[in-house]
Amino acid sequence: MFPPMKVFPLFPFLFSVALTGTLAGCGGGSGRSGDDGQFSLSGRTAVLLNGRTALFSLQFAGRDVDITRIGNRFAYKGVYTYMVRPDHNSAVLDIKAGADGDTYCTMSEVSIVFDDTECDSGSIVSGTCQEFGPHLEPEVQGEPQSMGGWSFNLSQN
Repeated sequence: MFPPMKVFPLFPFLFSVALTGTLAGCGGGSGRSGDDGQFSLSGRTAVLLNGRTALFSLQFAGRDVDITRIGNRFAYKGVYTYMVRPDHNSAVLDIKAGADGDTYCTMSEVSIVFDDTECDSGSIVSGTCQEFGPHLEPEVQGEPQSMGGWSFNLSQN
């Protein structure tokens, strides 16, 4: 005769695993994207405009951002953080320079106020941009530039 078998209730275990997996993805962030885990920029492109002039294109992937200065098509690498405030009406973007040797582009404490509920466009009310690279005017090289008054527009890659 075989020894008696113990029966373990499997349904509660499967339900708790499924529920945990569902809750972990709440909010839409990947947790790997350098942002606040609720609003991911990974896989998106932002265009920064000063008036009607597009100045920078930012392509986000994971924690990294590829920055293109539109006037001369020069590319920088960076690492970003992005945090949407609890009221969802504004966000703060910070970009630190990547390891590109003697070129860099940083954007510090870029405060964005959104125009829409999707957080896809808005006005930059404060922040600074600092860059050093080829084909820049001497007065721009390494000098912090105010970003107040610029626009921020997001799209899917």
